[in-house]
Amino acid sequence: MYAAGFTINVITLMALSLCVGLLTDDAIVVRENIVRDVQLGSDYRTTVLDGTKEIALAVLATTFSIVAVFLPVGFMSGIIGRFFHQFGVTVAAAVLISMFVSFTLDPMLSSIWPDPALHVRGTRHLMRLLAFFERGVERLARFYQRLLGWSLRHRIITLSVAFSTFVGSLFLVPLIGTKFIPNADFSTTQIGLNTPVGTSLEATADKVRQVEAALAQFPEVRYSYATIKLRQRAREKQGADHRAPERTPRTDPRRAGAESGIPHAPAEHCRDRGDRNRHARRGRVQQGRAVQPARRQPGRT
Repeated sequence: MYAAGFTINVITLMALSLCVGLLTDDAIVVRENIVRDVQLGSDYRTTVLDGTKEIALAVLATTFSIVAVFLPVGFMSGIIGRFFHQFGVTVAAAVLISMFVSFTLDPMLSSIWPDPALHVRGTRHLMRLLAFFERGVERLARFYQRLLGWSLRHRIITLSVAFSTFVGSLFLVPLIGTKFIPNADFSTTQIGLNTPVGTSLEATADKVRQVEAALAQFPEVRYSYATIKLRQRAREKQGADHRAPERTPRTDPRRAGAESGIPHAPAEHCRDRGDRNRHARRGRVQQGRAVQPARRQPGRT
């Protein structure tokens, strides 16, 4: 984790907790096979070498199958890849290290340390505890063998029970719900308060203070804070009420005259209303035809 730049966080701890069973599985398989060969009467060195070779293929297959499942998860794209990058790489690295330990450290220790169960010398209470545990494991093994034999003899019933369990689990999905990330418990609670439309801000603030006073009566409440916001419709209504009235655009008399077909005089000669009217009447009809409006000279206003 240090070499990859990972830290001890929720994702890496979840990966390590998942690997607890996987990490011990390889060592248990190798150790169990070595102990079985020792009980047959062989010496420790030969038994360790032969037992490790016999179980090596199974351990390799188990380890690389787990790596093939979790390692691609660490290199997925998108937000899921960002979340599970450390998870997938941590699981894959832990399983590979477990395989290395099961092929090196476990056989070496098994060659020099005999099986404690064959040479146990303890107190009477310890012997009773170990015997009780051993009897429990044997009873569980006998029950599992009987259940497995019954399942093989009644294959139709076994398949029906398995199919019914699978279909029944599908109906539980709406009740359980699905989420990408579970809700975190921050020990906080949110309360919503809605007032009628048209309520002033001061009246809403008074209501909020009443709610805060009621919540303060509970000893479990340590602190509280409140925010007040307007609804969208109320905000639009309030904005429409305070909106400035639209002004009627002022019409340029020269543009109005041009649109109506009445020629106009130059603006520099129209000092007052009387002058504008006089120039308009003078330019309406002259010798039986309309006089073209004077062009506005550039640079003058």
